[in-house]
Amino acid sequence: MNICILGTEKKTDTEVELINIAQKVFDSVFYLPIEGVRIVKCDGDFAVQYRKEVLEHFDVILPWLPKSKYDLANVVLPIMTSKTYCPFSVENFFLASNRFLFLRHLITQGYDKRNIYLADAKSSSIEHIESMGFPVVLSSVGSVKKRMVAYSTSELKGMIDMVKGSDSPVLVEEYPGEKDSYCFVVGKNIYLTDLKYKLSVPSPELSSEILDIASALKFPFAMFNLTNKGLVDDIKLKFYLSNAPEKICSRILQVLLETLKDEATLYHTSKVAFSITQTIRRFFKK
Repeated sequence: MNICILGTEKKTDTEVELINIAQKVFDSVFYLPIEGVRIVKCDGDFAVQYRKEVLEHFDVILPWLPKSKYDLANVVLPIMTSKTYCPFSVENFFLASNRFLFLRHLITQGYDKRNIYLADAKSSSIEHIESMGFPVVLSSVGSVKKRMVAYSTSELKGMIDMVKGSDSPVLVEEYPGEKDSYCFVVGKNIYLTDLKYKLSVPSPELSSEILDIASALKFPFAMFNLTNKGLVDDIKLKFYLSNAPEKICSRILQVLLETLKDEATLYHTSKVAFSITQTIRRFFKK
């Protein structure tokens, strides 16, 4: 079984370790920098080209991308994954990149109670935002992220247009607390670390809630940022482990790749079984 890791041109220590472990788990590994791909017309259809080659079928595609590349991934992946297994969908990338929709989902599902407010900067009501109480967090909702904390009305007025910076709206939210820990979800496995990547055992309540959130959002793999108030404050589809001890980094990536291989095996087995069933049905209809 082969795997294509869709990454970026600049590899961190995490990417290097990911490739090394993948070479032990899979028969072959292809690392594809997304900056180098092109979408071309090929035999009446569109295909993804890298350098001079049109990319053919892969058994598994693992997008390993920062949020700044999600828009491009949303175009590339539907073409590359028509015949292969990929743990993420276009909806995953859209939800992970749009903070308002992500928080809205958490709030409507009862996992969060913070107040949020979305508006164009010019029409933002200072009075309404003030009623939320300070501090408040202001962030842009778009590909380029800006995030600032306002502790008073005077700071708020100056920050709104600074955060906006484009035609995207501004998201205002109650301050969720300081970033306190990371939680890595790999299938049904959870790895909780502090900000220095020291592993700890999550409580049964936290494990259940995080797995519920990942399931509700349909994220088979995810990295959550947690605050000291126990809130989920961000989600990433790429694991940032360059500052983690080597054993922890290797352990998490090993489980990730092994789980990915197992899921891909089930996917392709089911696909073959479905194809055989359809063939048999067509045969008996003749």
